[in-house]
Amino acid sequence: MGWKLVLDQVALTTLFSAPPLERIKAVAWLEGLPKLGPVRGEVIKRDDQGRELQVLFKGDWMLTAWNDHATKEIRVVDLVYV
Repeated sequence: MGWKLVLDQVALTTLFSAPPLERIKAVAWLEGLPKLGPVRGEVIKRDDQGRELQVLFKGDWMLTAWNDHATKEIRVVDLVYV
């Protein structure tokens, strides 16, 4: 079984509130992420639990996620449209 993408409610709200064309671009980008397996960001930081957060950029989007290797999930904790 391959990796899957999990977005929290805040990320979904951001995605749905973006302009339609930008939302389409973001969805295409997000759909492609699990095909690559665990993500590796351009920037890496740690959350309060010590998890490695991967920060990725694509166009006007910034995504913050962590790789849950136990469940093979890329867990998106923040999605920002700038």
